Amino acid sequence: MTVDQQWLFEALLSQPTISNAGVLALTPRPWARLAEDMTAERVEAALAGLAAKRYVVLDEDTGELLVRTFMRNDGVSSNGKVFKNALKVALQVQSEALRRVLAAELRKVGTEDARQAAAELAPDADAPVPTTVHGGNSTSDRIADQKKSERPQKSCGVGEGVGEGGKSPSVGGSVSSNRRRSDSASARAIDKAFDEFWSAYPRREAKKGARVKFGQAVKSGTDAATIIAGARRYAAYVAQVGREREKIKIPTTWLNNGCWDDELNGPTTTQAPKPTGDLAEWLRERWQAGDAAGVARLLGERYERPDIPVAVDGKDAIAAFFRTSARAWIEDHRGAVLAKLTGKAAA
Repeated sequence: MTVDQQWLFEALLSQPTISNAGVLALTPRPWARLAEDMTAERVEAALAGLAAKRYVVLDEDTGELLVRTFMRNDGVSSNGKVFKNALKVALQVQSEALRRVLAAELRKVGTEDARQAAAELAPDADAPVPTTVHGGNSTSDRIADQKKSERPQKSCGVGEGVGEGGKSPSVGGSVSSNRRRSDSASARAIDKAFDEFWSAYPRREAKKGARVKFGQAVKSGTDAATIIAGARRYAAYVAQVGREREKIKIPTTWLNNGCWDDELNGPTTTQAPKPTGDLAEWLRERWQAGDAAGVARLLGERYERPDIPVAVDGKDAIAAFFRTSARAWIEDHRGAVLAKLTGKAAA
């Protein structure tokens, strides 16, 4: 690796937005701002070098980048919950080139769920896999010209072997200096996200330990926004079920166990007001709000949220899925609700 390639590879691994599948958006200019003396042109040239050595796979058409061995070599495949999320994220990748590489990596993992995901990602396992898919723009042309004029340099490690033989060795003081700047920028971003998490979490104890666990979760590929949203859901849940403070999980335990993915089946943040006036109008308002939990409490029942399908991803899509599911439940129980409110037997 060249100095720039080594720095960039470490910077990619430390990005808070890298998914558990090792995929992140292809944004070379923001990456250049991670170090004071770095430029977008140098980042683009380093990307081309990393792609040529198969450390990464790029698709300029879809704007996606894959750190090829991320799932196998960063503890992802050995952590059941994290690996399950990685498979889900991998199946959402748009680039055919990245999907074929992900399939090849999953076949090396060898577990049944990995093989099934690989078959879905790329049924044709023998198809050739490019390291870069160019969109035909001037940036790609410039990178190609730069590579032709580059003086050959000795490589520190081969991309194809990353993970099979350990991490690539350091290539000098410049890398260490640039990496420190990259790590500092990443730490500031994580600190800011942690402050938001801390203000949302319902029990504020062991802050120092919680910061460590939060940082580990983000660096392992979990989106900080996902953790924060999970903390807010948990806070709403414990408030509405009246859980005593001593029974609320301390932040370090909650973070260590990946509880941001927990499905909380208790009351939602919307409390159903007691029906007054037009009962049909009241029920319509509950339907509009998607407050199946409130309607269920009226019936003396408990509304169970359905599992999120693999194809549903992203905050807005998940919210829409839950809202649609809740409305369908209310529609199915409309007769029972009106009968409960009027004291008449359901038809």
